[in-house]
Amino acid sequence: MSSVLNTIWEGARDHLLTVPYFTAAPAVTLIVQDEGDIDNKINIALARLGVCGVLLMGGADCSRKNVSGPYLDNIEIVAQVAENVIMNRRAPGYKTALEVAENILNALHLWKPASVNEVLVAADDALRLIDPPPGAQLAYTVKFHTSGGLKLA
Repeated sequence: MSSVLNTIWEGARDHLLTVPYFTAAPAVTLIVQDEGDIDNKINIALARLGVCGVLLMGGADCSRKNVSGPYLDNIEIVAQVAENVIMNRRAPGYKTALEVAENILNALHLWKPASVNEVLVAADDALRLIDPPPGAQLAYTVKFHTSGGLKLA
């Protein structure tokens, strides 16, 4: 059985790839956390394209301990967007890390993953500047959570 939680961020990536902003040239590389060597994939994307996004599981709470499953709520999905500013902003029509982060926020807020009963909503700390990974000079994090959760069987 595959992870229900994995399907949330994989579905989020697949949903983002239906949004023309992410597929129009220059396309944005979107990586999910279970794709193997994501550090290498990030380095390649930053060296070739200058900007990329990574979708990660931020965590989950289990506030209803007497429900079987367990029932998880406040499931957090995090998108981290990194930009190699020097490489990226030389290209015509470049997309900045902030623009990519804003478009992720817009595309995933109130989007419903197939594997959960609730929509993703932007977290209170929805968009923040973070320390960039190696190879990048600028990075943002975008956070979402489910408003009700899911029951794992």
